[in-house]
Amino acid sequence: MFDLSITRRVSGSIQRIIYGLLFCVTTALAACGEGAGSPYVESVEELPSGFFRVFADIKVKETGEIVKLDYVVACGGTVTNWTYTTPSVSFGMSPHIMIVPTASGELIGARTPEVCDAGDWEPEQHRPKDGPEYTVERVPDDFLPLLMWYPNADDIGFAIGYLSDKAYESPYSKMEVLRSGIAKSSLGEWEAWREGAKVNYKQVGALPGPWGHQLPGRIGSSKESRAELQNLNSGRDADVSMCHQVGILDLPDTIRSQILALFPETDRKWIAASELDAADNKMLFKLLRSAEFNGGSYYSHTRLYAEDGVRRSTGGGAFSRIMDAGSSLDKNDFYHDKYPVAIFQKVSKPGVEGNAWEHRILFDAEWNGFSLCGVASPSVEDLVAYGRGEIDEIRPEYEPHSDFEPQWLMAGEEVVATNTGDGVHTNLIEGSLAPVVSRDGEVISDCCIR
Repeated sequence: MFDLSITRRVSGSIQRIIYGLLFCVTTALAACGEGAGSPYVESVEELPSGFFRVFADIKVKETGEIVKLDYVVACGGTVTNWTYTTPSVSFGMSPHIMIVPTASGELIGARTPEVCDAGDWEPEQHRPKDGPEYTVERVPDDFLPLLMWYPNADDIGFAIGYLSDKAYESPYSKMEVLRSGIAKSSLGEWEAWREGAKVNYKQVGALPGPWGHQLPGRIGSSKESRAELQNLNSGRDADVSMCHQVGILDLPDTIRSQILALFPETDRKWIAASELDAADNKMLFKLLRSAEFNGGSYYSHTRLYAEDGVRRSTGGGAFSRIMDAGSSLDKNDFYHDKYPVAIFQKVSKPGVEGNAWEHRILFDAEWNGFSLCGVASPSVEDLVAYGRGEIDEIRPEYEPHSDFEPQWLMAGEEVVATNTGDGVHTNLIEGSLAPVVSRDGEVISDCCIR
């Protein structure tokens, strides 16, 4: 798809535009290599490499307004020449987040899928040992980007993410997607989009400009750009790269009774694999490996794929990825239910000094498919009231916290996991705690970042 020879065709002025847009890291790396006398980085070259277009026509349910989100993504590679080893290439893109306003005072955003690699667009060849060869198209006709609803136009640090079509079917959905897709693009289309977006841009709330913005800490971003975003956002963090949710699978009937028999004698509903003794832990994973979950293996639901679109419960929606050996070609491969997690809710706990935090799973069928994006979250109570239309706006409390402070992952009033001794990462929302199994036969396959 992407032609690296573009550097030979593009004029110097256009190259400088692309370089400035995509990779604002040269100065920092050069300073690191020269000023500090670093033996690691000798030089950095930057190569723009290609473009693709993301689009969606979105209907705001309450007002009937049709919002058109249509932008061209520029991709490029940073080639780093190391002193003591071979060069390495880091790929990046711009924008990471594209945001457009609604007439009713909210914002709608899209997280750009990470599909800059030309291989992502090529058909995937499968050559199984015990069957005929077959080809799987990588690019879905019904591509659905991860869309986000920003309840307040003056806060781009919190959004409600729509992680599957289940969210759009909910009575709490604020949006309806009329059409969406993704397509290869070109330098000319990218230039035309940037010019048109600039001419038509009107500042609304904390909108970060006509061409979206980069995520802090990613290629193409910088400390300066992060500071600018925070200043625009009234000092609040503007990073919605993490959408918080838990993935839920139902245990197949073939292994359900055997797995539940491994539970220790306790009144607790949720048991983590790390709480089982070595023999039972080994048996749990053996049973999980032996069963099929929605047309694929258990592990096909647990992997952290690059951002590649939103999977539909009916199949499609996202870029195809390599399947596990033995997985079927069922349309529902990799799909599972997802429920939002309200992160860092301050609580008081007996015997705990200082700050303590809960991350609360919103287990409600009408919240299936949603996530909560950002570094802070409103309370579950406010989210439910907002979904029901009982309140008009929701705002998270941006309270500082430490990863090492006590944390609990909660489902209602039940403890699902804690960082106080069950072997998970100090920060539950970033740590690996799956699988966790409930006595009702539910499995948390992935938690808690998408």
